[in-house]
Amino acid sequence: MASALGPRSRRIYEAMRERIISGEWLPGHKLASHAELSTAFGVAPMTLRQALTALSEDGLISLEHGRGTFVRPISKATVLIVEDEEPVRVVLREHVASGGYAVIEASNPVDAMKALESDGSIQLVLSDVRMPSTEVGVEFIRTVRRRWPELPLAAVTAFPEDLADLHGTPECPLLIISKPFRKQHIERVLQIAIRKPTSTPGHDGTVDGYVAPRSPVLVVDDDPEVREMLRILVSELGYEVRAAASGGQALIALNNGNFGHVFMDVRMPGGSVELANAIAEAHPSTAVVIVTGYPEDVLRFSGAFTVLRKPFDREGVRSSLELRRAPVGIA
Repeated sequence: MASALGPRSRRIYEAMRERIISGEWLPGHKLASHAELSTAFGVAPMTLRQALTALSEDGLISLEHGRGTFVRPISKATVLIVEDEEPVRVVLREHVASGGYAVIEASNPVDAMKALESDGSIQLVLSDVRMPSTEVGVEFIRTVRRRWPELPLAAVTAFPEDLADLHGTPECPLLIISKPFRKQHIERVLQIAIRKPTSTPGHDGTVDGYVAPRSPVLVVDDDPEVREMLRILVSELGYEVRAAASGGQALIALNNGNFGHVFMDVRMPGGSVELANAIAEAHPSTAVVIVTGYPEDVLRFSGAFTVLRKPFDREGVRSSLELRRAPVGIA
């Protein structure tokens, strides 16, 4: 995840990404050896590997053991931005486009619905809620969630009360970006919501059939009944589950193992939105899902969040598990 890189590794990431996006390095191009690249950029091998891992996670290169590193074909996913305020729309567009994604813009729900009905490449919707009224925005979100339940939708809002009518329904968005947002918040949602290939293509475009195994899920809640309910639902969906009763126990578990998802109640002892954010930043391959019955707990903080609202059901848990980060590149 590029937003988690340090200054030096990010500089390498940006330089190499620009060469790929601009077409200077075409699909199938074999990069120099790691030792040669480290020397060329004047950095330690570990710093270079961090940049290469981020490029692999973003689907730009393929790290093939015993063969080398190759540029992958770029297949741009499309993000639909629905925002009636042009300045906000422009900023969202710049943040999304800088990640290498195609963008479709709509200033109102009517145009947004036309785009959804005509363009099958859309893989994520970023939608304001007040367009210009709350009622209009909520009805748009409700309609999209009903007609395209598998399509990730992130509500972009500064007002948690605007989503009250959706709370506790299948139409409630799982992804929330609170205003004011920053570039890394948009990057986080793009990383979580847009699916990356689960197989490893070779430099000639072939696929070796490898599918990354599912990482275990960590369930963190001080209420044993809620913890057990989550454990059962996640297990039924085919995931190994481990449990923790506090934020401290969660940190110990994360230090001792890798998890694909963390489901965390932010109102338990030792739990908070800040802790959820810290875990997401420290473990960029882990999707952190905030479990709460109080959306105001989330939107008081600037950031991007995956939210599973209480009371939850099997469908909500399944949808949360599908909003997952890309697996770490295969070296």
